[in-house]
Amino acid sequence: MPKSPLLNNIEGKFVNFREVEISDAKFILELRINPKKDRYINKIENNLQKQIDYIKHYKTLQNEWYYIVERKDGTPLGTNSIYPYPIFTEQWKDTKGYVIDDSQGMLSPGRWVMSDESSVLESLESDYLIKKLFFEHFPYDFAAQIVHKDNTRVLNFHKNWGSVEIGFEDSIDHIMLNFYKENFLKNKSKFERMLYGK
Repeated sequence: MPKSPLLNNIEGKFVNFREVEISDAKFILELRINPKKDRYINKIENNLQKQIDYIKHYKTLQNEWYYIVERKDGTPLGTNSIYPYPIFTEQWKDTKGYVIDDSQGMLSPGRWVMSDESSVLESLESDYLIKKLFFEHFPYDFAAQIVHKDNTRVLNFHKNWGSVEIGFEDSIDHIMLNFYKENFLKNKSKFERMLYGK
């Protein structure tokens, strides 16, 4: 079954989303191995063929949407996605208080990485659009988020949206947050004013 075309091409005022293609592999690789960017994200090998293979594999999936964020003139600026994410629960405890319950699963927005070429408005809108897309098209009351504890700028940004820290830290010092739909709706107008002046 093909993915819904509703989720393929998303247009904003400053940026558009389009589904990733194999031809984007070089851009994604350069973005993700950029020393300014890879400090707080999952590190990947500097291997173009592996990036191509990853995109080919992605194209076989029906439960994931991987986007290139583009300027209105088509210039690639970054990536964003909606992808399967395990639920962190309190039902099962480890020494830190939380574990992943692999018997459950959900989708969540993530993989938000923007290039240095993107403006503040382009970056903000790319995050706003993925959250709007997620809560409008998927039946979830919250999205799971994970941020490195030292990435304070992104951590504070998500908290300003209403994300709630649930206290989980793993062995590489990431903090788990829940972003609830009610907080998205509550803060939506604030971010729309910031972006669109309305």
